[in-house]
Amino acid sequence: MISPIDDAELLFESARWRGAVEDGFDLTIREWRSEDGTERAWYSILDDVRGRRVVSIPFSDFADPHIDRAASWTEFRDELMCHDAPVVLRPFRNELALSDQVFDRSEGEVVWHGIDLREGFDEWFATRTTAFRTKVRRTERDGTTIRVSSCWADLEVFHSLHVDLRRTKFGMLAQPLDFFRSLHERFGDDLVVVSAHRDGVCVAGAVFLTHGSQTYYKFSASLNVPKRPATGLLAAGCRHAVEVGSASMDLGRSDTDQPGLLHFKRAFATEERPLVSLHWNPSASIDPHAAAGGRLLGELTRLFTREGVPHDVAADAGALLYRNFG
Repeated sequence: MISPIDDAELLFESARWRGAVEDGFDLTIREWRSEDGTERAWYSILDDVRGRRVVSIPFSDFADPHIDRAASWTEFRDELMCHDAPVVLRPFRNELALSDQVFDRSEGEVVWHGIDLREGFDEWFATRTTAFRTKVRRTERDGTTIRVSSCWADLEVFHSLHVDLRRTKFGMLAQPLDFFRSLHERFGDDLVVVSAHRDGVCVAGAVFLTHGSQTYYKFSASLNVPKRPATGLLAAGCRHAVEVGSASMDLGRSDTDQPGLLHFKRAFATEERPLVSLHWNPSASIDPHAAAGGRLLGELTRLFTREGVPHDVAADAGALLYRNFG
């Protein structure tokens, strides 16, 4: 059976997503078009503490050029390389990009998971393991209330959880609130926050974006509480996806060195694919200034995510520094 994602219009090349990235991170995404206007692709030139580099669409899980002809792909590739800066591409299903021998390939480090929901929620749910179904039902019985909302106030609450989880668990900064505000403005009811509440407190949440025939599980966060309702939240997101007519759920990228995350997503997924990154450097040497900038960014991240740093300081640091991670 052909996967629904193979026929889907993907989120990360959409005008809504690109606009949110441009506004939220104060950068420009350029559009390349073939001479006859039938083929398109996008990229950004980033120039910051990590040096000058060319990236297909920053802050995206993957981004396919909408190019079908070999001559057009060569023309687009040459435009990327004419900027005399390292190039990073993350294609998903474009065979011209994936088979290009000019680029170095990084593979085996990241995988993608998806859920085929064309048969409906109940039919998919019935194929899951007994342990999985028990976890979902336990969430429904243990006093946890699940809410689905497109309200900005709920997205603000989620962002607060997101800042704290990334800081305390992963030692990472969070995306700026302005990025979430831009997503909310552009996606409207196609953005929902599925949140879990106990005794009136939001203990966990997940943000889902619907585009075309797919819903995307894009962000998740929780408090450090017993019996975290992550499974119940994502199941509720799948139910919502079916209700709005989505054929599939995109579970996003996962690093293969995160066994806990892989186990969690595999309990849901009906499909797993390796993801490839393509790299090209005009010089065999590493830019020492870019390397020094990367080290500085790492040190600042450690400084602003260490224990005892106030929530607002960590959030402000993310707003100031996150664009450098593109």
